[in-house]
Amino acid sequence: MATTAAHPTRRTASPLISGSFGNFVEWYDWGIFAVLATVFSVQIFDAGSDVGSLLKTMTTFAVGFAARPLGAIFLSPLGDRIGRKRLLSLAIMMMAGGSLVLGLTPNFEAIGIFSPIIFIAARILQGLSAGAEFQAGSSYIVEHAPETRRGLYGSVTLMSSIAGTLAATATGAVVTSVFDAETLAQWGWRVPFIIGAALGLVGLYLRTRAPETEAFEKMTGANALVKSPLSEVFKYHKLTMLRIFAISIYTGSYYLWTVFLPTYAHLASGLPLQDTLLGGIISLIVMFIALPFLGRLSDRVGRKPLLLAHFILMGLFAYPMLRLLEIPSFGVFLAVDIIGCLIVGLVSATQSATYCELTPANIRTTAMGIPYNLSSALVGGTMPLIATALVTSGNGQGVAFIIIGIAVFSAIVIFLMPEVLGRRLDTIAQRPTAEEVRL
Repeated sequence: MATTAAHPTRRTASPLISGSFGNFVEWYDWGIFAVLATVFSVQIFDAGSDVGSLLKTMTTFAVGFAARPLGAIFLSPLGDRIGRKRLLSLAIMMMAGGSLVLGLTPNFEAIGIFSPIIFIAARILQGLSAGAEFQAGSSYIVEHAPETRRGLYGSVTLMSSIAGTLAATATGAVVTSVFDAETLAQWGWRVPFIIGAALGLVGLYLRTRAPETEAFEKMTGANALVKSPLSEVFKYHKLTMLRIFAISIYTGSYYLWTVFLPTYAHLASGLPLQDTLLGGIISLIVMFIALPFLGRLSDRVGRKPLLLAHFILMGLFAYPMLRLLEIPSFGVFLAVDIIGCLIVGLVSATQSATYCELTPANIRTTAMGIPYNLSSALVGGTMPLIATALVTSGNGQGVAFIIIGIAVFSAIVIFLMPEVLGRRLDTIAQRPTAEEVRL
């Protein structure tokens, strides 16, 4: 392990690629759904109006997120029992299958109510998959990382998410530009989903060939695997899960800025969707470039300062930034999008390493997965729906107040949390004292 820690050899490069590529595919699939929602919503949902169809589509987006805690509960323990690698392979198969179904679902005019039913079922399948992907991928990559570069390596997990979202945004911009409105509505919107299914097969191939982590292999060799990780974390690690939940609740801001902001600005100010999608692409590129630097910074100054900075800055600037989006100016939108993405990046670059250092190896994917996906479902998945409802009713500033409330709660929890930089990743969960259990 000393050689691996000192040099990013093929042993670390291969897991980095396979783990991050699967995450890329997942967030491409999720991103393309939100990016093209205004296009396919009237094809799948018969709601009597464009706004009604869009709201139903955003509800379906939220349903996919609602399935994530179930995926975390049922699938996360597999990462602690059969390995990170096997769980990652299962997750990408489910995600790609859901994307294929979305791309092939007949429209409402052809099969009626069965169209949205099939769509929702596919989103639930993808939600279950997403409930396993992040914690398995983060554990897999960070456990392979050199000790002094966990933040840097962990940032790749979110870089792949940004790359997937960027690819989705770019694909949305391309198809809305290449296809005329009629072709786009009839079948053009389906092409990006089919591409997502094909990319999933590539990710599956990479994951089946990658090695398992040394931390998991050590647990297996020492017969230290936990028979019921789910029971273990709920009995003895509630404080750890609270901390992860408080950090993960930033997904509200994450999905608002990296996925939904082009639609938000389009609805709030009337800017053309093509323009806001272009601004979204530029902002995501800036964030993508910044993430490894922020991750490396956390390796030097600690995880806690960056986490606190995000929630303090978002609490201070969410309201003025969202109000500025009511101005029909591309320059204003671009500035708001870039600033917000950089603030969001403070957590995105740091969370994978933080969660791994917070959790013992033999319950890691379970202890990470449940609070992360619960917060994503409660806040991240509902944010586009809430934002759509508020902005279309003329109350877009209400979104800012939600973000401010989240920021205050999370900042308090993180302030009371100890620094975790440099903790060993191969430690085994020990039964806490009675006092710790009460916490």
